[in-house]
Amino acid sequence: MFGEIPLNYELQLLIFVTAFGKAYNTLNVEHIEQLLDDDIKYESQQVLSPLKGKEAVLDYLRKKFATLRNTPGSELFAEIGFMGSQEREYIKAAFATEGQPCLILSQGEKERKLAVVLVEGLKGKISDVQLCTVAPHWSLVKGTGEYPM
Repeated sequence: MFGEIPLNYELQLLIFVTAFGKAYNTLNVEHIEQLLDDDIKYESQQVLSPLKGKEAVLDYLRKKFATLRNTPGSELFAEIGFMGSQEREYIKAAFATEGQPCLILSQGEKERKLAVVLVEGLKGKISDVQLCTVAPHWSLVKGTGEYPM
């Protein structure tokens, strides 16, 4: 059903993706706080160096969410989706697997799609988050119309 990823891991990723979607949609880190691995890595294709460690990631997201709450028109919308095929893409993301659950991130309005958020897990915790603005492109993701709250 989900492609190349084992079903039990796929379900775990779906839980993690849903939790991150709730955090983005409500601008509240409480939805992910207990799920983050102590050694989590949070990367964005717009930033050269990743954030490392649970406290650094939580601190960053708290500040980002506070800024967004105080900036009219900058609301985030995180839609659950599943990665499509990258077969015909010129730039392929090796860390994205067809069928992998992910988020399509929009800002300001749901139609203004900006990024794909990929989440990885290790030993029952979120170990890696990648905010992808270039590859994989959001147009490769099949959205579900679900915006977890």
